[in-house]
Amino acid sequence: MAMNAGTTIKLGECLRGKVAVVTGAARGIGRATAIAFAREGADIIGLDICASVDPRSGVEPSTPEDLEETGRLIGVTSRRWLGIKLDQRDLPGLRSTALRGEQEFGGIDILFANAGIQSFHPLLELEDPDWHITIDVNLTGTANAVRAFAPYIVKRGGGRIILTSSTQGQHGTKYGAAYSAGVVNMGFSNYHSLAFNVTRRYANGLTILSGYTFSKSIDNGSGVRTLGSDPLFPQNAYCLSCERGRSVFDQQHRFVTSVVYALPFGKGRPYLNRGLASRVIGGWDLNSIFTLATGFPLTVVPGSDRSQTSSGYDRTNATGISPTLDNPSPAEWFNIAAFALQPLGRYGNAGRNVAQGPGIFDWDFSTLKNFNFTEKRYLQFRFEVFNFLNHPNFGDPNLTLGNNRLDAGGVPIVGTGSFGTISNTRTGIDMRELQFSLKLIF
Repeated sequence: MAMNAGTTIKLGECLRGKVAVVTGAARGIGRATAIAFAREGADIIGLDICASVDPRSGVEPSTPEDLEETGRLIGVTSRRWLGIKLDQRDLPGLRSTALRGEQEFGGIDILFANAGIQSFHPLLELEDPDWHITIDVNLTGTANAVRAFAPYIVKRGGGRIILTSSTQGQHGTKYGAAYSAGVVNMGFSNYHSLAFNVTRRYANGLTILSGYTFSKSIDNGSGVRTLGSDPLFPQNAYCLSCERGRSVFDQQHRFVTSVVYALPFGKGRPYLNRGLASRVIGGWDLNSIFTLATGFPLTVVPGSDRSQTSSGYDRTNATGISPTLDNPSPAEWFNIAAFALQPLGRYGNAGRNVAQGPGIFDWDFSTLKNFNFTEKRYLQFRFEVFNFLNHPNFGDPNLTLGNNRLDAGGVPIVGTGSFGTISNTRTGIDMRELQFSLKLIF
């Protein structure tokens, strides 16, 4: 531990007043961590399934007595303890525990997600049940713990979320294929582009920089945190290939040009460089930035838990019709007949990011003039216009299929709700804004 001169940290005070949740707390690393946190002053909520998850693994499971022993050891530190027998795949149970922790302990500050299992089989000998249960516990279970407890950490104004792994999970071993897959990221992405730019270097008061990019980015998840309509987790953790689609930040076409032009009038410039005309007409600079780009990909959702998994990341079914319209409008931005509600208990077969939002058409303009008092002191006048042409740049459409009435086939009916419609402009690009300012430089 690195400390500044004169800094002292007494044992038992580092985490005083904090509440820590530890999964897999009945023994091993989970128990050791819970005790360490308690010795530093934290109250502990310990979770463990206390049973065998996979009888074929050959590993002796933890027991309720093990969890009670952890509680006894926590009691020696005089810290509060709440031990709960719970499977971390049980999202409703985790959420109930989080609420109980807030009610009995006042909140939650730390999540130490340690629970996990190992399946000791080479990949080619691994049976489907072994693979599925390891992924379910180590990947989905850990994600569930974060989803359940993170909101309460946020309510406290911040804290710590610690997800444990191991050198085996990071580097892989002959018998650890399923384990490594469950504890190590499995994302992929690729990006291809054609880009060019044209530059006119500053000459005769004029400089121009223009750039165009034609690109495509594909991945199975565009970020650790949600971006736009991109889901935080896959619809089905057993089918990461089903998540393959355009990246949520993918813009297939983007053109930007900027122009700076010093008008040729006034002192130090070719024309009208003397007298009253120089002072009134001269010294003006013009600046312009023009942006033209296609829209970002969007994912359509049903608006309800159709898969009955409580995951919250269901997609809809695809009907086979293209979602692209020849003349989209805010009243119907994409073809809503391209999507249908899937039966209960089923995942949707529509892809991720298959719709596309509105593009960007924006021209910002400004002009400025310096009124010189001396060589180093002057007053600068600025006039700036954002979205100079007052062109509406629409926001993303409503993506929830369930907002419309459906026909017998589960296809939304046009005009019966907000699905596919746009009701706002894009954040950051409002309708025309004018701004005047004065700045004194001395």
